[in-house]
Amino acid sequence: EWARAALLCGRLAEARSRFERAARVAQMEGDRRVVAEAAIGLGGVWVNEHRSRVERGWVLALQRAALADLPEHEGALRCRLRARLAAEDAYDGAPLEPVEDALAAARTTGDPDALTEALSLCHHAMLGPEHVHHRLGLADELVAVASAAGRGTAALMGLCWRTVDLFHLGEPAALQAHEELRQRADAPACRSLLYVAEVFDVMLLIRAGR
Repeated sequence: EWARAALLCGRLAEARSRFERAARVAQMEGDRRVVAEAAIGLGGVWVNEHRSRVERGWVLALQRAALADLPEHEGALRCRLRARLAAEDAYDGAPLEPVEDALAAARTTGDPDALTEALSLCHHAMLGPEHVHHRLGLADELVAVASAAGRGTAALMGLCWRTVDLFHLGEPAALQAHEELRQRADAPACRSLLYVAEVFDVMLLIRAGR
């Protein structure tokens, strides 16, 4: 729970440390469900969040092992792990189809966490310019699903991706989306998304010649 709270507040380094501790304890205790939840949490909010090759290799191996160990009735957890692993593979150059398949599966679970995570990961895996028009629909769906389910941080992720897409499309509405992202991320002091809002500030200053 401590690790989850840190992740929701955008304190990613603290969350990683606490999820790692939870995973190791759960492994010793043979608690497959907690291992899976910790493995999902170790993925963080972005794709390729672990920049050390050794650390990333360990996390991916933990996620694959957790998926293999989970019983079939743990459908939502299995779906979340599949979405994460497919997105990480796509980041490394694998096809996008498994990511889209994982999103389709998440839509059938009825689990808002599985669906919001799959939407965000699918969006991240499609950051190339050829997908820009499709991505905006994913971002809008993420905002809608997360808002309806009361998942505030996931809704913020949707606002973040929507802002990215609007800037990439050259839409004037990007400035309004950016301001909404800043205001809403500031309320819970979500560090990871406030950082993104500040990156937009820097790029806008560069665009203005400042």
